[in-house]
Amino acid sequence: MKIEKDLEAEAFLEALQAADWDSFTPERDLPPLRAALAGLQDRHYGLVKDAHRYTTGRLKEHGAVLFHQDVHSGPLTACALSPCGRWLATAGGALAIWEVPEGRCVNVIDVPEGADQIRWSSDGTRVLTGKGTWDPFGAGGALDEQVRAPAPASSALSSDGRRAVLEADGVTILDAAGRHLYDLDSAPRAWAWSPDARQGACLTTADEIDIWTLGDGAEKTDVLHFAPTDATGVLWGADDIVVSTSATALYFNRTDGAFIGCHHFNLRPSGPRPLELDGRDLAEDFPRDPTYAFDPDTWAAAFSSGVVIAPTEHDEYATLLPASLCWAVGRRFAWPAEWGGLEVVPDAIAAVDHLPPPDRERLASFRGPGLPFPATRGWPPPNAGTVDDLFRTFETAYDETESPQQIWAEEVLRGAAVIRARRGEVRQALDLVAKQRDENRPHAAAEVAMILGDRTGFPHTDDEIETMWRGRAAVAGAVGGACAALGDTSRADRWFGRAREAIPSSDAWRDRLPVIWALTECGREDEARALLDEGTGVPVWRDDVPYLGYLLRRGETGRAEELLRAGWFEDWQAVRLLVRHVLPDLLELYGERHNVWVKDSLAEARRTGESAAEDVETLKQAHTDLLKIPLVRRDHETADLVRKATELGHVGAVLDLLPVLPLPDQYGVNGSDRPAAAFAALRIITTGADVDCW
Repeated sequence: MKIEKDLEAEAFLEALQAADWDSFTPERDLPPLRAALAGLQDRHYGLVKDAHRYTTGRLKEHGAVLFHQDVHSGPLTACALSPCGRWLATAGGALAIWEVPEGRCVNVIDVPEGADQIRWSSDGTRVLTGKGTWDPFGAGGALDEQVRAPAPASSALSSDGRRAVLEADGVTILDAAGRHLYDLDSAPRAWAWSPDARQGACLTTADEIDIWTLGDGAEKTDVLHFAPTDATGVLWGADDIVVSTSATALYFNRTDGAFIGCHHFNLRPSGPRPLELDGRDLAEDFPRDPTYAFDPDTWAAAFSSGVVIAPTEHDEYATLLPASLCWAVGRRFAWPAEWGGLEVVPDAIAAVDHLPPPDRERLASFRGPGLPFPATRGWPPPNAGTVDDLFRTFETAYDETESPQQIWAEEVLRGAAVIRARRGEVRQALDLVAKQRDENRPHAAAEVAMILGDRTGFPHTDDEIETMWRGRAAVAGAVGGACAALGDTSRADRWFGRAREAIPSSDAWRDRLPVIWALTECGREDEARALLDEGTGVPVWRDDVPYLGYLLRRGETGRAEELLRAGWFEDWQAVRLLVRHVLPDLLELYGERHNVWVKDSLAEARRTGESAAEDVETLKQAHTDLLKIPLVRRDHETADLVRKATELGHVGAVLDLLPVLPLPDQYGVNGSDRPAAAFAALRIITTGADVDCW
């Protein structure tokens, strides 16, 4: 297929219409055709003609797909040029392939986390990463999961053996034998040689690129002023294109000063994403997320067929739209989006009418609501929620969890039952005990009975307990406490004795402290103090924080101060408890003893009732930031906002956020799952800290 490059618009269109498109081969035909059409556009002062639009239509028939350029969900961790310099591979949440002379991404490949090294094979047909080998122009899937990328060659070494040595105040060029050739007065951050080693590009600390010609002498022939802020790398690709990189951006410049394009990643506009509906982002149903950041404040969506959801009223729409998109042909070549083929619509409802299957079916839900985006409302909602509402949310999430991990299930149900017991809610506490597995029920029942006494009873026999206690001091101590609370002194003595015997060593505080709690709870304070004094060292991690909460709830601040001076309560949850109980002297002591700044923590004291105005503003801003994150990657940040709202006492915000979190998957429960986040919120709301309630 051959088209004369200097034809005028009408003749060009006629030649295209007469061409043999059945024989079209992208590798052979697309680059010269693209160059000829670029020349036609230049001759017509940048105008797109019918020839451009006709060619784009024919390329779509040959499989061209629309790509947005917001391809990296994380910071750029690696980049490498192909041996010919025509393609660039970048890593950062995905592996992206860029056609360097066009400055456009033409393929995106999902790779496992940790693919943070990149090296091309010598023939340019494979890309080696830290997680395997990939076809850079394929649809995805590792060719070899065992091969690992070697360390990339130094960009400071030229093809003829010369070396650039980067120093604080300049660049020194050495020949292959290490002899001094030139000193360059560029303040360097990175260096790249041209393929023929006759020139070099120096990325400077001023985020500019000095172009040096290195022959008989050294001459700075140009300065490129377009580079990312805080740029970290520079590469010299085919057709004298220089690529500069930072953690969040790529810039493409020609060495004669022409600006090719730039792309910024990790932008998170605050508005709603265009495919979110009823709390779910339908973008996750697509093989590749069509949603992208149109600019720092606006989302858009681009579909492979050419349909685009974009703000046509935007002041820079005509410039930003083609800059953010391109057609990709054969996952290898870029074709300008401004050359036609786009169908721009204002919202997802309008997009449904233009999309072909199966994308149309993926957005079919938008045909029902009759709104371009889900209805929005002010946030946070009124703080009208109650602890009972929070309990119901937790229990519903627990009941909906399929086969919860046994250890996690035992701990959270027992913890929730103790909170209910502390609140004097007998029936609700016993309902939670009943949810336990048979082998775990006596332990939970004992802790509840230890608190509520004869209002609950303790129906479990010693023979029954023998089969499940497995030498655990905490279980024996709870049983002893329950028996003491019910007046069965001899049985209590027996189980407390077994609890002491089960403590493996004097510094085993994880086993010792629950027994001290049980002895204290049933009035045996002298025995509890003796058991405390027998211990050595200080508890590790947060084993001692539940005991601090217990002491503060009982008003025993003297005992808490004594232990704090001895080095106890190092975990930060202890600060939350001191804030909850408004104890500035102990907070100051905590800061001195553990060398931590804590004075600001007093301002975070949990308030009851309506949150203060500044707290509402804090939550509002955090929620605005949350909406900038794609819904499919929002779980961890949502759980963090649940915790923040909980610590500020805004139960209404907590109840609004929890249903958005997922239920656990087959791999178990994590802190971002709904039941775990709900239980953590329960503990913080009722006790002041995310630790066991004693």
